[in-house]
Amino acid sequence: MSIDSSSDSPFWLSWCDGQSVSDPQRSLSAASPAALFGESAFETMRVDQGEVLYLEDHLDRLTTTALALGLAEEIDRSLIQSEIKNALEEIGVDRAGRLRITLMRAIDTASGLNVERCHIQRWLLYSPLLNVADEPVEICFSTVRKIPPACFDPAWKHGNYLSSLLAVREARARGFGDAILLSTEGFVTESSCANLFWIRDRELWTCSSDSVFPGLCRKRVLEVAEEMSIVVHSGHYQPEELLLADELFLSSSIRGLVAISRLEGRDYDLGFPDSLTAQLGVALKKRDQAELIRRVL
Repeated sequence: MSIDSSSDSPFWLSWCDGQSVSDPQRSLSAASPAALFGESAFETMRVDQGEVLYLEDHLDRLTTTALALGLAEEIDRSLIQSEIKNALEEIGVDRAGRLRITLMRAIDTASGLNVERCHIQRWLLYSPLLNVADEPVEICFSTVRKIPPACFDPAWKHGNYLSSLLAVREARARGFGDAILLSTEGFVTESSCANLFWIRDRELWTCSSDSVFPGLCRKRVLEVAEEMSIVVHSGHYQPEELLLADELFLSSSIRGLVAISRLEGRDYDLGFPDSLTAQLGVALKKRDQAELIRRVL
């Protein structure tokens, strides 16, 4: 499976500036700066029991990206929260889903690179999660390299995901579900759309935060590991380090923790339910449940 197989869903609901849109593909212009230049800021959030998990954290990150890209001088968080609330009420389902919010310039107020005083559209796209089972994933190393931090801050979640797209296509052509991208220096970074962890001798290892996306699930994994008194190593590592690991897993806001059963030609004994990956996953699900209770109350 792919870590982001939910994106293959044929069912989408969409809203623009709080209004339902029946056909978003016809509503997005090819002349939009988002299409021409990849200029947009977005967040993809998990919806469970009619609530967005960790919404405030996602909006913090969306604001950071939007300000860094110059999309806006400030973000009206209360307006976005209201539009998300109305959208979820319109959906009227309790099943798990993914909700993507994208900020982009409206074509009717943008003219080439002259983007002053442009209206920033707020797009919401929802699709149900077709497969929420914790199925292990088989991955490979990609020949596509991750964009260096000197070019784009890895903390920005912007519309240019071409390197990730090419990496996934390459992996699927080889029969794998996802791929790990290396830095231009040859160090391990992350998969196409998820952070990477590995376990060796019951200790947790991950890539240095200066070269990877600051995933919210990644943050919670590190917090839970500290609570469980697990030794954590962070740094720049060669690909060979992963082949010495006892366990590998990916983390993302949509899927949570997904065990890696195979890396290239190396198979991993998943060892459930005694694996450290499984124990961390249970602890994270408890946190998610506490977050749902907090939002409902």
